[in-house]
Amino acid sequence: MRLESLLDCPLPSESGMTAREVLSGPSTSIKAICRLREHAKHLARVLGAPDDHAAAVAVYFAAIARAKVASGETITSHSPAYLVNAMGQLMDQPWMPDGLRSLLRGARDAWLSEGASAAGRLDAPGYGGFAITGEFGRSGLLCLYSARHPVQPKGRYLVKVFQPPMFWIQADRPETYLQTFLDRVDAHHRVCESGAEHWVPLHASGKAEGAGFAAMDAYDRSAESLMLTKVRMRAGLLREIVLGVLDGLMEARAALGRPHGAVKPSNVLLRDRRWGHMEVGLADPAPAAWLADVSDAVEREATDLAALGRLIYGLILHRLPVGAGLVQAGESGEWQVLGRKAGARWRDLCNRLLRTQAGVDVCPLEAIREQAAGMRQ
Repeated sequence: MRLESLLDCPLPSESGMTAREVLSGPSTSIKAICRLREHAKHLARVLGAPDDHAAAVAVYFAAIARAKVASGETITSHSPAYLVNAMGQLMDQPWMPDGLRSLLRGARDAWLSEGASAAGRLDAPGYGGFAITGEFGRSGLLCLYSARHPVQPKGRYLVKVFQPPMFWIQADRPETYLQTFLDRVDAHHRVCESGAEHWVPLHASGKAEGAGFAAMDAYDRSAESLMLTKVRMRAGLLREIVLGVLDGLMEARAALGRPHGAVKPSNVLLRDRRWGHMEVGLADPAPAAWLADVSDAVEREATDLAALGRLIYGLILHRLPVGAGLVQAGESGEWQVLGRKAGARWRDLCNRLLRTQAGVDVCPLEAIREQAAGMRQ
């Protein structure tokens, strides 16, 4: 029973009306919508085939969305925060008909609007006391939301939510993926608790209605956005970013006894400070399990050093190095924007860091920091 078949199947409780008619009819009663929700909920429990189960889940949430859009009612005990995430996950399904996708979007936007208006209340629904107010983006099972907190209503916050897949067809060890997300958040929390100054402040984390969440400060941009928008890098700005990353890596080593393990442009966040300066905040460290196979401390640290080399490469050349094996940055005009001598020195440092991926020229973070600190135009 695929989705289209389920939508066009007559409902015994509705005198032959179909699920599609209940969901789209101009005068459908709230009682009929509730009966459709219960019917779909029952089918989701008893249908064994993954596609059939997915179709029933989709109709279940579509009925909840229809009630919200048609009458403003929330006919479920799920929190608005959970429903916003669920609607977004459903909207992303390639097999979702346009009409249902529009319905789900309308309901999601209604709950987001309610979250924004309720954000100043102490009882506002959300994650860890943070009320979601808008959606930044979605990637796979991870969604990013803007949020507010009643104690600091003028603060800018971001809530990351990892929602395990709803559908059996997608559910390849969902609890394992959720635990990986929570392990990464726990490592981030431990670094912040140590008093780190170069990590994104983390305010709350945990599980809510089967999803993992982490509430943190919202930054203005990431290193990835500088790379993708081809920002012309200044030597002083590059120096600030690199020194901030290195300081964050040393803070991770002190707090966790291990490297970050997952440094990449999207995990290096930046926010503006006075006089054109940038504050660097690291995020999303690797879980310890990802580093378990590497016992040598120097080799483990080389992972972060090589990642820093790729970051410098990307910020200057506006693309990441590709290809297996050792990659080096060649002489090109892009480096000259840093200044003739400064560009050559930064390219040499970049290549030195990239060589650590092959186990060559590996040295302590402190030595790299000393070299970067001396980089002045």
